[in-house]
Amino acid sequence: MKVKVNITEDTMKRLTFKQIEKIREAERKLNIMVNSDQYREWCLSYERRVKVVTKRFLWWPIKWRYETRYQFTNTHLSRELVYVHIMTGKERLEHTANQQADINLEIDWNGSRRVLGHTYPNSTKQWIHKWFLEEGDTDEVKGNIWHEWLHKAGFTHEKKYSVSRQQSVPYTHGYFARDF
Repeated sequence: MKVKVNITEDTMKRLTFKQIEKIREAERKLNIMVNSDQYREWCLSYERRVKVVTKRFLWWPIKWRYETRYQFTNTHLSRELVYVHIMTGKERLEHTANQQADINLEIDWNGSRRVLGHTYPNSTKQWIHKWFLEEGDTDEVKGNIWHEWLHKAGFTHEKKYSVSRQQSVPYTHGYFARDF
């Protein structure tokens, strides 16, 4: 099973040659990454260590242990079903699985420096902030584009920072894409 990543930009006329090249290179690298054996193996064998409180009694010190979990946070899907869902290319607002990650990329010219990009649940577009497109390297941009597309595919994470947020599908897969 293979999926094709297609990035289109409506604001192409306003972009510099360097920005367009960065987006095209990110698209090329995403196509290689998402269809690689390394990505499939990583996704299917994903595991994380979690600190679990086992006992707490009045003034006694907290007792805890580490457990291994074999699932991403914020989803009921198994690792295998997460991978299959990604490879079908099915997005939340589309009714068909066309084996294409259709990324309608918009540039947010006034974006905040607190986030790199964003999506909205009722839109087929995803935004990347202009400052990040200019300052981030191609691999960082690639990771962010993949993170935002995973939101369009229906995966979520908590709004505020937490350890479990970092273990959600958009974050873990975005980090993998960045580092691949």
